[in-house]
Amino acid sequence: MNLYDLHSKPETLKGYEQRFQIPHLAYEEAQKIWDKTGKRIPKLEQAIAKDPKLAYQYANEVIMQKFPLGEPVFAKDPELAFNYAQLSNERFRLGEPTIATDPKWAYLYAFWVVKKRWPEGEPILKIGRNWRYRIAYEDHFKVKLK
Repeated sequence: MNLYDLHSKPETLKGYEQRFQIPHLAYEEAQKIWDKTGKRIPKLEQAIAKDPKLAYQYANEVIMQKFPLGEPVFAKDPELAFNYAQLSNERFRLGEPTIATDPKWAYLYAFWVVKKRWPEGEPILKIGRNWRYRIAYEDHFKVKLK
């Protein structure tokens, strides 16, 4: 909720000038501008990029395209890295080392994005507790991991 929108004279409130440094306020404003004009505002995008989930939401639901400013934060989370790769419809090499640390996302990345065996993701699939994704990977790519 943007409290500045509820005030009759928001410019008189403390922090009014800096409000768009707050990621969710920057996101709301960027979304309004995009919906009205189709324009992106770099200053707002810089603030949005500080919050991983908002940055992905911005890329996926607002601009519906790659969002390079958000890539460093997407690369730190295996689920966001996988989702960003799907959104951009190509491999997300910056996020691959992180994706390779999680069996679920390693398997799904190989299956949906790489669309072939992905050796970088295989070591995590070999660990005992990850049998479900290992079996799915082996079955889909007709390979036996050792």
